[in-house]
Amino acid sequence: DSVIYFSGEVFNKTELEDLYCLKSETIPELILKLYINNDFNSFKKINGEYTFVIITKFDTIICRDRNGCSLPIYYTEKYFSDSFITLLNYSGIKKDINIEAIASFLGLGYIPSPYTPLKFVKKLGAGNFLLYKHGVNIIESNLFDFEDFAKSNKKEPDLINFKNKYLELIDKSINNIINTNQNTAYIDFNNYFESQINNKTIENKTELYNRNNSIKHHEINNLPQIVRCLEIPFNDFNLIHNYLFFKRIKHENYSILINFNGLDQLLGSNSNNIFKYLKALKNRSLKLIRLIKTILNFKIFEHNKRIYLVKRLLNRILNIYSIGRNGFSKKQINSLLKADFQTKSYKYQSSLPINVKNFEDAYLSHNYFIDIKQSINEIEVFQMKAFARKFEIKTFYPLLNNNIYNLFKEINPTTKNNEIKEILLKIRNERNLKKNYSFYLHINQANYLYDANLRKKLFIYIKDSDACSNLFNKKNIDLFFSNLEKEIISKTQTYKVLYDLSFQFFNILILTLWWDIIINNKKGDLLQDFY
Repeated sequence: DSVIYFSGEVFNKTELEDLYCLKSETIPELILKLYINNDFNSFKKINGEYTFVIITKFDTIICRDRNGCSLPIYYTEKYFSDSFITLLNYSGIKKDINIEAIASFLGLGYIPSPYTPLKFVKKLGAGNFLLYKHGVNIIESNLFDFEDFAKSNKKEPDLINFKNKYLELIDKSINNIINTNQNTAYIDFNNYFESQINNKTIENKTELYNRNNSIKHHEINNLPQIVRCLEIPFNDFNLIHNYLFFKRIKHENYSILINFNGLDQLLGSNSNNIFKYLKALKNRSLKLIRLIKTILNFKIFEHNKRIYLVKRLLNRILNIYSIGRNGFSKKQINSLLKADFQTKSYKYQSSLPINVKNFEDAYLSHNYFIDIKQSINEIEVFQMKAFARKFEIKTFYPLLNNNIYNLFKEINPTTKNNEIKEILLKIRNERNLKKNYSFYLHINQANYLYDANLRKKLFIYIKDSDACSNLFNKKNIDLFFSNLEKEIISKTQTYKVLYDLSFQFFNILILTLWWDIIINNKKGDLLQDFY
């Protein structure tokens, strides 16, 4: 009486069968038995990248792996789909704009789950399951909550044993991927492995880029394809080049991408600012720092680039739970939006602890809510998996699995931040045979805006668009464009200032394209089709 629809891969089938005393011919059969015999909690033990739907007489259950590495799920009160566009077309739902979600996108460059740009459509978060009680209600719940993540024996590990265990788990993870995907060509996104694993050729991405080093700045023309691929507004510093990378490896006939991103986030990315925040809290100097920041926000300092960088630093200290993206400030968003709307805080921050008094609590909460739930799940995995699906490239994250999480969970946060971080980064450096990442990592979006003719066309396109008419205060949009223009032609420009302004401009451009493509159903694959 129950059926299951499964997409993805599970790497610990034998372990699950032994743990729950079950036998099954296939992965879907095993998962169905897990649910029938053990309910939702057994899903926590599944190690893999998957999305599945179970339909019974009484309810429908939809579940995603803890990092959202398989199909996304968008849903309304009655329907769900792995495609935002398909859901809109099928359900006939009104395209009412969620202004809070739009504000989040302008500030962050993405919209945190469960929200989408439309009021009546939600996105199922990574590690969550959705329960449709037929004819009653909808329940969304997190399988991997913070309380479970923060539980730890607080061990001071033997560092040599830890290193060996870590390497063992990584090798096991990569072998699981290779053993379940035979006769395929692989590319290592992070140059992590030797050139051969189990007699299979592994090519590093730097060499692939070097074969395509004639890339010019007309790649921005691909932006409508990217917007249509991602389906909801999303921006990232390397967005266009990530897309072109997948396009290139498809052309090179690779079928598997092994991506070792995530280590920095798993280790924790904001420890220095947490230390500074707690020190200021202990010294009772937070009020003074806030006062300094308020003074530096005066209009007299508006175009002082050194002051700008100081404000940037103070923001990181005062807002230790900030995602660290370079979008518009809340004040700027409130002035840009046409609606009478005042952004106070982003929705993802509502579940964060309000008062933090020690390093361990601050570190763990930042590690879970920001590094993993946002940086990994909502930014890294979301875009890379969307591109992988478009170009039919299987993409795996060996670091993002239950065994690695459980290993890190047993470590005292202070040790994890110091000795463990040093060991793991050293391992990564030792295994990285190629060190030249400069072509990939340091591409500024502002590079696309140095063409004055293109810049003018894009400014006009945005100002004349339906998105601008419906969302933005045109006077303040003009003011932003004027400041950006001055910064681009300035001989004293500061890299980070222009870096931020270009990211903000792309937020506006992507939102404008999204409106034309999704709301207005406008056709076109190239940017020149829209202006």
